[in-house]
Amino acid sequence: MKLADGRKLDWAAYTFQKMRAENSVIQKTLLRLDEGGLGDFDFTIVRIDTEYYSPRHTHPWPQVRFVLDGVQNYAPERDLPTGSVSYFPEGVYYGPQNVGPMTQLLLQFGGPCGMGYPSHAALLKASTEMTKHGKFIKGGAFEKIGSGGQVERQDGYKATWEYLKGEPLVYPQPQYSEPIVTLPEQFSWKPVPGHAGNYFKQLGSFSEGQVELKMVKAEKGSRFTQGSESRRQLFFVASGEIAAGSVSLGQHSAMYTEENEGMEFDVKDELCGLVITLPSFPAQ
Repeated sequence: MKLADGRKLDWAAYTFQKMRAENSVIQKTLLRLDEGGLGDFDFTIVRIDTEYYSPRHTHPWPQVRFVLDGVQNYAPERDLPTGSVSYFPEGVYYGPQNVGPMTQLLLQFGGPCGMGYPSHAALLKASTEMTKHGKFIKGGAFEKIGSGGQVERQDGYKATWEYLKGEPLVYPQPQYSEPIVTLPEQFSWKPVPGHAGNYFKQLGSFSEGQVELKMVKAEKGSRFTQGSESRRQLFFVASGEIAAGSVSLGQHSAMYTEENEGMEFDVKDELCGLVITLPSFPAQ
């Protein structure tokens, strides 16, 4: 189990600022699993105060995005409104993006295709080493001079992955045609059987890895249990406060639970949150 109290975390420069050659993005790293396994993930709050551009691209890992404030543009005439929760499948292209001021919860994780999510430390080390024979430019591309003297340009994450692995990156075949955008306010709250004052909205289950997205709500004075299921889960507090003994989680806090692991809380202030059920892998 891992816990992060978002109220006590400071904003910091975006970790891969060097890879993007810009300084418009800041972040709060909530939780990270960085063990070199298929189930590694990076769970952060990302804030853009000015403008941000990214070309059309894809990743060999999926993403979940929860827009907390503002609007997240992800392709021409395609936006994620405040409150939306979206699943960006592995191998699905999106962009170009022209993003204005906004704040979002971003989860990047090893997906059902089994290619994993690259080690955070390894990505940083590789991107630093790569600048010895090339440069990252605004928008996230990597440029270097090829053997024939011509400029070669490649997506920054793709170039970094190939530098790490020592082989070409072959993206997984997409299982969806585009990112899936859900609008939680259009779903109805359903009572949780056997748990008075607890409610949920089932937003969806995606791919054969059964990545599940669910909004939860618990009334002040009730009891709320997170985890205790046969799957790994991440939990994000969108609003409210819960406590158990000396542990208190308020707005923008997070929790990670392994299989069959959980914790029961008292609800101090009406809770609203997002539960993300992660895929399981044989090695785990």
